[in-house]
Amino acid sequence: MIDRRRMTAVFAAIGVFALAACGSDPKVLTSYTPAAGVSGSSDTVKVQNLVLINGDGLARVSAAVVSRSDDTVVGITGQPLKPDNSLSGQSFAVKTVDVKLPAQTSVDLTQSNLQAPVEGLSDGLLAKVTITFAHSAPIILNAPVVPSTHPDFEKHAPSASAQS
Repeated sequence: MIDRRRMTAVFAAIGVFALAACGSDPKVLTSYTPAAGVSGSSDTVKVQNLVLINGDGLARVSAAVVSRSDDTVVGITGQPLKPDNSLSGQSFAVKTVDVKLPAQTSVDLTQSNLQAPVEGLSDGLLAKVTITFAHSAPIILNAPVVPSTHPDFEKHAPSASAQS
């Protein structure tokens, strides 16, 4: 009798744990970028987690870029967008861009101090950003604008001393 009660209690406990597991969060079935930025690609280049870090009239470009073959980032331009995603404000351009992209290597643009003076850029909205390459098709993305005062981005805040 005691053995039957123990066995029933063990099976009941296993059942409770099994049912509790059914209520846990489902696994992700589609790919996504778990970050603040946006991603895009051409036939030969991928841009991942593109954001503009906005502060003090400047915006720093933050992204990771990977190319299938040796290439170079030669230009970055953009224009702020309104809440309805129509163009707004004045266009901007990073003055000097010459970031080498060795084949099959992720290059962190954040470390390259690529920034531009901007007007009309609003935290929480988007900007249409075009990244131009020496040998690949340009990539155009609507990048989120994040404040340089946010703890995740403050160490990469744009500064006049690092302006390109």
